[in-house]
Amino acid sequence: QNHLKFTSNVLRTIGVLNDMACFVLAFLAAYLLYDIVIGYYYDFRLHATGAIVMAINFFLIRISRDAYSVIRGQGEDVGQGTLGDFLVAATLTALMIIQFGMLPDFSRGFGVFFIGACLFLLFLSRMSFRKLAWKLMEKGYIGQRIVVYGDSREGVERLLELIELERLPHVKIIGFADDRAERTET
Repeated sequence: QNHLKFTSNVLRTIGVLNDMACFVLAFLAAYLLYDIVIGYYYDFRLHATGAIVMAINFFLIRISRDAYSVIRGQGEDVGQGTLGDFLVAATLTALMIIQFGMLPDFSRGFGVFFIGACLFLLFLSRMSFRKLAWKLMEKGYIGQRIVVYGDSREGVERLLELIELERLPHVKIIGFADDRAERTET
């Protein structure tokens, strides 16, 4: 097969870009929705700055927890961790806005639209991202080749069972090695 192949590490970068796109799209959706539904004047730069601060808080929380390293296209990257991290980032941002005395200048309507759009897009994108990553792994565009180093046949067999249980279609075992002098068949 003559197609591009990437290691599974590319999923981390795609995950970060996915989250960035969610924040940008949520801001645009909130901007349009606020204009259509409410239509009052608000300080665009102040709200854009608040959205950027919230995104930075979110990414700092995600990166400090090493959340992007577990993305493999499986269930744990869909769960409450991402939405919980977002709610913590939103709370921190709200507290910063209050601390700097900017709350009277902030549109609560815009904030509600933005937070709602972010939660919706982050949740929806996690499901889509998981499905896309799984398909790319199954088709062989994303993969990882592994050589197993083990001290016994039983240890290697247990490792292979664990890999099978994890359902990692991108992992391909290409060989086995150990430090024994005699050759054994596997």
